[in-house]
Amino acid sequence: MDSVLSFSTLRSRLLLLVALALLPAAAAIVDAGFEQRRLATADAQENAKRLVRLAAKDHAQFINEGRQLLSTLVQVPQVRDAKAGICTDFLSRLVAQDERLANIGVIRPDGQVVCSGVPLKGGLNVTDRSYFQRAVQTRQFAIGDYQIGRITKLPVLVLAQPAYSAQGRLLSVVFAALNLGRLNRFAAQAALPPGATLTVLDRTHTIMVRNLEPEQWVGKRAPESALLRKLDDAESDGMAALPGFDGVRRLYACTPVRLCAP
Repeated sequence: MDSVLSFSTLRSRLLLLVALALLPAAAAIVDAGFEQRRLATADAQENAKRLVRLAAKDHAQFINEGRQLLSTLVQVPQVRDAKAGICTDFLSRLVAQDERLANIGVIRPDGQVVCSGVPLKGGLNVTDRSYFQRAVQTRQFAIGDYQIGRITKLPVLVLAQPAYSAQGRLLSVVFAALNLGRLNRFAAQAALPPGATLTVLDRTHTIMVRNLEPEQWVGKRAPESALLRKLDDAESDGMAALPGFDGVRRLYACTPVRLCAP
């Protein structure tokens, strides 16, 4: 798809969907005839598509900024090689200066975190984390799944970039934990129609962002439904009128969050 790379090919897909409720206004126009009803439906579809594209663009930018930061950091010897003291001081200043970041750190090939912008309390091994596994297996930039950070205790999305020697030996994996609070603030502040929802899911169907009742939904797996099956097939933009995760029938627009290729 030209210069755009869908990270579904890297098994790291994020799905974003906007749901516009089929509001009572739809029922109010029934007597006005088929043509007016058709025009109202078409207008709702265009609004949903516009909103989901805007939201997807913002989310992609958020992740791409993290990716660019990691691409720079793996070129810095003090970070890539986790030089004691220097690495920690440098990363702690970065975290303090950027609200998008919950943490930045460096991981040894054995999975041990050896440098962290947020102070570590004891040792920490992350070989069980999806972002580390994907970065090592693919030998390239990887996106993790929704998680509560073991160091920060915050809901985060972790990005990872492996660093290799000239001989191809894995030196370390540099990671950035993105603070999902920013994405949830975007969702809450988005100019959505009354009754509409904005939701972002990771590849495991865990809800990372939702504007309505986030405390009830964020961090939980989306329930099995016709909508979820539709999303699994969403390799490109899609539309569907289905009952949602909360049982309310809405008109959904969905799209994978696409990231620019390096």
